Amino acid sequence: MLPDLIVDMECPPVNSRPPWYHQMDDQGETPLSRAFKSSYPILVELLLEQEHAHAISKAEEQVSEDSSSSYWGQGNAIRSMLSAKRTQQQGNTPLMRAVCDGHRDKVENLLQDGIDVNAANDKGLTSMHWASLTGRVDIAELLLNSGAEANPIAPSGYWPSPAGIALLMGYHELYDLLCTRGGHR
Repeated sequence: MLPDLIVDMECPPVNSRPPWYHQMDDQGETPLSRAFKSSYPILVELLLEQEHAHAISKAEEQVSEDSSSSYWGQGNAIRSMLSAKRTQQQGNTPLMRAVCDGHRDKVENLLQDGIDVNAANDKGLTSMHWASLTGRVDIAELLLNSGAEANPIAPSGYWPSPAGIALLMGYHELYDLLCTRGGHR
């Protein structure tokens, strides 16, 4: 009986990476666990929204692969609904996504192509905010050297500055970098 259970279990591919908010840093922390420890509810909310958007993307993939939904004529309707929901939630630029995923090469290429380093999403967050959420000092430095503002203010005033996020998340090296480049809480 045990071998049947093992065969039926789905295992992720060996080379798969977890989403950026579940990737551990040198101290064994993830951005999501750091957000919970910060006791700052909007950081937790933001990261949980990212997890929800990721789940929607996975559901879209599943619908594409599921022949039964296509057979019953629901595949396109479900894909449209999921796509609209993801678009409504995201609003992030390709640069923001590359920053979140930690793809330094992609960030460099986008910056060389002239992408707006200070563009904000629908919440008013910039790539520098996302670099602060992920704790990537190397990417933050790359953004700063490409003209990113160290202290962009979200129009709503609802979000902390990138330096404030870095401090709340416990990324002290990043906080120090941002403060030396004009950022503040």
